Amino acid sequence: MTNRWRNNLELCEVSEASIIMSDSVSSRGRHAVRILTEEIERRTGIRVPVSDSVPVDQRPIISITMIHSQVSPGGSTYSTSPAYGQEGYRIQISHSSTRRLIEIESADDRGMLLVLESC
Repeated sequence: MTNRWRNNLELCEVSEASIIMSDSVSSRGRHAVRILTEEIERRTGIRVPVSDSVPVDQRPIISITMIHSQVSPGGSTYSTSPAYGQEGYRIQISHSSTRRLIEIESADDRGMLLVLESC
């Protein structure tokens, strides 16, 4: 294994991570996150805690946010962001001197479902 691959694997190591959900995540998005955490636990035996605030320790964080969305009369969310468009999402992985961060942003409910299915 090359050093580059080893570094990338270390960057994505999340066995000690916490999931932080912003208030902007809809109820459908929260349901998708719950399914994701259940799948992680079922497949790996690792229970990833979900919170709405950043932990004080330096554990890795998976930050989940819905941006620029509106609620339709039917109760689902849809994108108002030209950067993402409908069903759009972004995943960004970074590392600072203090912790690893995986940022997941989605434009709407469908984008949240798509991004979490890809994880």
